[in-house]
Amino acid sequence: PGRARKVHLWSFVPHYPFPPPGRRYALGLQQGVKHTNPLIQFVLIVHTTHANSCHGNSTEQHVASNSCQLPIYRVILWYNNPYHFMTAWVEASVSTGGPSQPEKVDGVEHPMWGVSSPSQLDAGRTSLTGSGVIDSFFDYWLPVLVHEMRYSHHRLAGKSHQALGDPRGDPWKPTQGFESSFQTGEAVEICRNLARGASDRK
Repeated sequence: PGRARKVHLWSFVPHYPFPPPGRRYALGLQQGVKHTNPLIQFVLIVHTTHANSCHGNSTEQHVASNSCQLPIYRVILWYNNPYHFMTAWVEASVSTGGPSQPEKVDGVEHPMWGVSSPSQLDAGRTSLTGSGVIDSFFDYWLPVLVHEMRYSHHRLAGKSHQALGDPRGDPWKPTQGFESSFQTGEAVEICRNLARGASDRK
């Protein structure tokens, strides 16, 4: 199936366009639906900085993670942003894995620092709108994203789904434990190819 059909099946689709000439940031969109309740849908606006944008001859990218090897995006959910229900600092990077998971060197990390209440109504995994539901959601969605990144990368090289570790040949439904295989140097290669493609489209 085509990529558009697969993306249509996702419960979350972030779109972070490359900034126009003259700045290193752009507004991004996050469209989604809660995978356990299709009645809960949203379209959100965020502030996104691309690490490979070199406007002003600068690629400075402040990161808060202590295990970032190669930054990709920084997504800010500002407190005064009326188009998002969270206030948070979010990063997407290639990771060193350390200090807590050194075996995951060259994997992908997605740390988030959010403002939340300690109440279970907000922070609990069964929360409808708080930080707890974000944790629960990414436990489900990140393996899907990892699978699609690897599929898109290897599809261009002519490799089959079987070569990607999916014996069912299903391009959008990773097998159990499939996400753990994305812990090699190919993450760096994939992310650099993505960054190179974005730069070519400027």
